[in-house]
Amino acid sequence: MVGNYSRAPLAKQPAGNEFVSSTMLGIATRWRVIEPAGYRIISGGHLAAYGLSINNCCFEFNPKADWVVSAHGRYTRIRDLSSGRLIDEIDTGIHPRDEVAMVALQEEGKKLIRTSVVTGVWRHPITQTPEGPRIGAGERLDAEPNFMMTDHSRDGRRIAMVSAFVKGNEEVRILEVTDQGIKTLSRWKAPSAYFAALNADGTQVLVNCAKTGSSSSNAFVRVHRVSDGSVIRTLDAPISCDAAWSPNGNVALTSAGQTTSILWDTTTWQPRATLKGELGGDVTTFTLSPDGSEAVVCVDRRVALVSTADGSVLGSFESPKSGGNPAGVRYLPDGKRFAILWHDGRLDICDPPAIRAAASALGIQ
Repeated sequence: MVGNYSRAPLAKQPAGNEFVSSTMLGIATRWRVIEPAGYRIISGGHLAAYGLSINNCCFEFNPKADWVVSAHGRYTRIRDLSSGRLIDEIDTGIHPRDEVAMVALQEEGKKLIRTSVVTGVWRHPITQTPEGPRIGAGERLDAEPNFMMTDHSRDGRRIAMVSAFVKGNEEVRILEVTDQGIKTLSRWKAPSAYFAALNADGTQVLVNCAKTGSSSSNAFVRVHRVSDGSVIRTLDAPISCDAAWSPNGNVALTSAGQTTSILWDTTTWQPRATLKGELGGDVTTFTLSPDGSEAVVCVDRRVALVSTADGSVLGSFESPKSGGNPAGVRYLPDGKRFAILWHDGRLDICDPPAIRAAASALGIQ
């Protein structure tokens, strides 16, 4: 952000956050560069050719939110959030077009769970060094391929997996990752399944489906028991890819067609509000705040903060110089800030309270 705060005769350019510009008419202007309030961009670096990142499980923050781990096809990397510095990176060697990977953290960021559609589920130790956290050699906990992690519990021990890439043989698996290894809690066939979102205590899961393939006519938006996969409720909504369940368990969000999404009251599974236009549809990327009061909805460069009470827009902005739909969006551990990961590896961190405070100081409502 650049603010024109005074006019001055042409002089030596000030150092630091000030500079002077002049015109051919001899008019000089002194400028002060002001740090943007509540919004930071962390460069993606050299990730342009890294491969696919998809859904909110492709990145995760440690509890203190001083570093972030993210998966980009065959590569998994850790970056420092204060500087954007690349701390560590591992390369599985799998061709980017074949690999989809997801990540979750356990034990306050001391262990990394990495899932791969090629090689299964892995666990890596994360050790603290003077240079920052490092990813250690992994152990494979489960070798079954083709499953993508779509959600995980806050402690990273319970994960929801969907075989969305195996057309005609889609399944949902719920896994428990313990110190001793991995256990399948439940598994069931789910025609056209695309996304599974866990509730607050990991006992139920909301499954949405993609509207493609011959099996989509037998696909539904459903709530299942994690213990055995049995159906608790079939929702009166079109299938359409994505789903989210707030960490406090009170609200859910599903895309419901090309231009519509539905906010659900999970105590009754009745709609709270319907989101349309830029706020709705299977082209959006979204997440819910930990307290369930807000949703972040992204489409292309447009980012909107939405009330889950009635679907009203609390604020919106266009992310600068970003391109295409984001890979994922999720809240930081403080429950106030949220981050957007773009496919080129760039990470945007937004602090809505800080933005509101800065806008108020400028007289902007």
